[in-house]
Amino acid sequence: MKNKKNPTSYITLEESNDFREIARLMSEDGDQINHATARNILLSGISDLLKGTGNRLGKKMTNKQIEAALNDNETYYSLQEVLFGVKQLLEKEGYKLPTANR
Repeated sequence: MKNKKNPTSYITLEESNDFREIARLMSEDGDQINHATARNILLSGISDLLKGTGNRLGKKMTNKQIEAALNDNETYYSLQEVLFGVKQLLEKEGYKLPTANR
């Protein structure tokens, strides 16, 4: 995920793991993957999420639109906000979320 201000760098959201760390954690748990595979899995999931959301809203997204969204940092910041809001709601209801940090 390229950073708009510096297109040659990748962003890592605060308090999160980069793809190398995610691959290491998954490999420790028995799923041997590398950082590129971790990134591709995430991008595939976000792509499916965008397609599904578009369909639910009656707007079929083209592959070009999805690719543009995957290359736009706003997509990731928006997703982070939504997931953080869900996390807060779950914790407010007393649900303890598991953590991957070791």
